[in-house]
Amino acid sequence: MLFGIVTYQSVERRQHEKASGQYFWWASIRLDTHSVNRHLDAKPCMEAESDCVTWDVASLPRSTGLLGAMLIITAFPAFFIGVPVVRGLGRLGISEVGTFMIVMPVLIAGWCYVLAWLDNRWRIRRSSPTHP
Repeated sequence: MLFGIVTYQSVERRQHEKASGQYFWWASIRLDTHSVNRHLDAKPCMEAESDCVTWDVASLPRSTGLLGAMLIITAFPAFFIGVPVVRGLGRLGISEVGTFMIVMPVLIAGWCYVLAWLDNRWRIRRSSPTHP
């Protein structure tokens, strides 16, 4: 549920900023919206070149926000695994936004399941009588 709220906030922020650039910011995670159609003609600037790419306002980091930070911290293992998977598939030409929206909820749910399972085991061990 928290993932959906942060996603909604990210979409609202993008619409409020009227951003239609190459990147979609989910909390502070930059996702490439044009992974399939990469701009291969962009090249770094050399001295005295006029037709080159320097930097873009969209490349500046964004604030995560309280809910995004809370989710990233509590589900850190899911993000630790999911973000490299999304980036790797993005290099293969698969949309980072679509992959992120499919992979991350599954990984977050899996992480929550593992935490609940560990908590249940701990409670059972704690409540069972100890044997000398």
